[in-house]
Amino acid sequence: MIDDYQKKSVPSFVTHLKEVFPDKYAALMEAYPSLQEQFGTKVIDYVGRRAYLKTTNPAKITIGKHTFQWDGKTLQSVTFDLLWIDVADENNRKAVESINVAITPTDKAIVKIVSNEQVSSNTVFVD
Repeated sequence: MIDDYQKKSVPSFVTHLKEVFPDKYAALMEAYPSLQEQFGTKVIDYVGRRAYLKTTNPAKITIGKHTFQWDGKTLQSVTFDLLWIDVADENNRKAVESINVAITPTDKAIVKIVSNEQVSSNTVFVD
């Protein structure tokens, strides 16, 4: 049980400390050099975490069945499910070649991190 805690909770705590209180993290690493070896060079995996979209790096974002390219200001559709729109031809078949959607999110829009490249020192996590 203690071993499981050390493997999961302590690294998570140290990661959050580095994100939220970088000065305290630096002081901890300086005070305990053995932690520097254990955590200082470890690549942090952010995949699965949630963050404010506007604080992430440009990347492809999947929302439901739709894929968007985030450019830092807007989400531009890459693939979009045509089933939601009812444009048909004379035989009642879908008559849409493409849909281009541009979304301007608010500051509170949250996305799930799917790649570590989305994360920068400016990324603000909500979890």
